[in-house]
This record gives sequence, structure tokens and C-alpha cells, in this order.
Amino acid sequence: MIVTRVLPALLLCVVAAACGEGGETSSGGETTTVSPSATPTRPSIDERCSSEELRAAAPTEVSFEASDGTELFAVELGDGPRGLVLLHTTMSTALCGWTPAMTWLADAGFHVLAMDSRCSGYSGCETGKGFDLDLIAATEELRSRGAETVIAVGGSRGGSVTLATAARPDHDLDAVVDLSGGWPHEYYTGPSPSDDPAVLAKRIDVPVLGAAARDDLGMNLEEHRAVHHAIAAEDKEYVLLKEGGHAMIMLGLDEPSAFYRGDFMTFLEKHSR
Repeated sequence: MIVTRVLPALLLCVVAAACGEGGETSSGGETTTVSPSATPTRPSIDERCSSEELRAAAPTEVSFEASDGTELFAVELGDGPRGLVLLHTTMSTALCGWTPAMTWLADAGFHVLAMDSRCSGYSGCETGKGFDLDLIAATEELRSRGAETVIAVGGSRGGSVTLATAARPDHDLDAVVDLSGGWPHEYYTGPSPSDDPAVLAKRIDVPVLGAAARDDLGMNLEEHRAVHHAIAAEDKEYVLLKEGGHAMIMLGLDEPSAFYRGDFMTFLEKHSR
């Protein structure tokens, strides 16, 4: 059953590398040997995201591989059986776009894995296709770290990826949330591909929450609604906000919005254990 409601709403990655070339310098008649740096350095994730909240949360940096060999980077916050994989938009901030929501979710008792999708942030870029493989790998990684249920939450492109992955027969997700995403066929690399998003949408058999805002200029609202009306999941909801912005912005910036406290958290609580 699709539930449509109108709710009020509140609201390059720079890698620093310093490598000496080695050699000798002379000062005051004395010679000093200068050793080269062993490896380039890069900012810690809290520095990269400019977040004191992340620093205080002390996230664990995680690396794992997709099935096509692409090296992926993520941060883990919290622990326990209720897993969440967070997928970002196409913005260059990558997983930092989930700041501060990732810390809110960990504080709420969820085991969070926020990832850099391929070709973004610190993840590799063997090929620009295979975002659904990234989510499958992240799901496996989070389960290996103790999650018993895994819900994927994506914003914009990340939302489309959650739908594309849930349409694959080899996914291991328990539910998905699509914030301002839409037509999933572009990100589907599984068996029996189709250019018709309705065909892929009907393969989805897990609970789905779709959300969009009327004032969102970054998406095609009619396409977003159409794909969610095509989804065949038994437990599905579609929430249309009067205002709220694009993707993760709907969850609030400095404070969680009414949507975050309501539909979003209710859905997560219902489908995690």
C-alpha cells in the first residue's frame, strides 16, 4: 500500500601528500641526512569532513573490495545488529554529505557504515559502472562486523542505487530508503538488465521508503513518483514533503527535521531488529 502524505520539514576531497626526495643538506658545516617519507598522507575522516562530531564519535576507517576488484572506503560508527549503509549523492564531498546524520544514527543505536562510492572520495575507480556492486559489498562487510539486518539509505544517485541493488536477485538487504533518487536502470548491472525502470522496480521484494520534496529542483518529481508506484514490495511508503530540499537535506542540517524524527526513524525502527 502506498502512503502519500504532505508533511512540513525543517530543514574534492583534498588528499595532502608530502613526500621528501631524500638526500643531504648542509648547515654550518654539518651534513644532515634527510629521509624520504614512506607513504603519502591524507587527512583523517573528521578533518576531511570538517566535523567535530565525527572526531568525538571516533569512527573506524574501513576498506573492502567490490566483486569487480574496486577498492572501497567507508567509515563505521556504532555497533550491534541493526545495520545501516549510507550512500551519498554525486557531490564531491562523498560520504561527508552524511555529516551529521551519520552520528545521529549511531547515537540512536544503529550500526552505521557510510561509504565513498566508487570514483568518489577515497574509493577506487576501476570503472564508472557497478555502484550496485559497491552496495552488495558494503552489505557483506557490515554483516561481517555484526549486523543482523541491513537497511540501505541513499540520497539522489545513492537512492537510485538502493533501488537498483534491491532489484538484483543476489542482494542481501532487508529494506531500502530512497531520498530524491528515481529511475534505477542506469545503476543496475545484475542479470536480465532492462531499460524499463518499471521492470526492475517490480523485482524489488523488500520494504521501501521513498521520499521527495515539492521544492526539490535537483530531480524529476514525476519520474520519482512513477518508479515508486511501480515497486512491487509488500511494505512500501511514499512520502511527499511540501518543502525540504534535495536528498539528505530532508533529514535536517544542524538538527533533525520533523521528517527525520517521524517517517524516516519509524521506518528504520520497524525494519531493523
